[in-house]
Amino acid sequence: MSKKLKLNLVLLGVITLLLCLAIGVTAYFNNLPQHLSQHETIILGQSRLSPGSQAVLRVLTRDSRNASPLPGTEVRVTIQPSNAGPAQLIYTGKTDDEGMAVVSFRVPDEAETNQVLKIYTRSKLGAEQIERELTLERNHGFS
Repeated sequence: MSKKLKLNLVLLGVITLLLCLAIGVTAYFNNLPQHLSQHETIILGQSRLSPGSQAVLRVLTRDSRNASPLPGTEVRVTIQPSNAGPAQLIYTGKTDDEGMAVVSFRVPDEAETNQVLKIYTRSKLGAEQIERELTLERNHGFS
């Protein structure tokens, strides 16, 4: 066998190997979302609150791959003026067996109208921070 033929066979083998590798990597990344478990946080609650009232929101955490709950997820919630004033911690706790935390808090009486609610969650699958705009306004009767 000549050197030229050996070189061509080696080159053909390398090209075949690279092609198989490229196909494998492409298939892996195309199917990655279906195989990857991720921490997902869902917030249920109002965006308009009345100062001095009692407010409640629900924080749900689950595995994004199969929607199974993430019990024991650490949850921390703060409220902060939109103009970057000091944040006030309003809740710390963990989710229950259903991956849910019921966050109940008193809306500050003298808070500014525009606030940001920040929800931090951390589980075995990851962590997430969500910010929600809140509007605080007094309800002076029915319209």
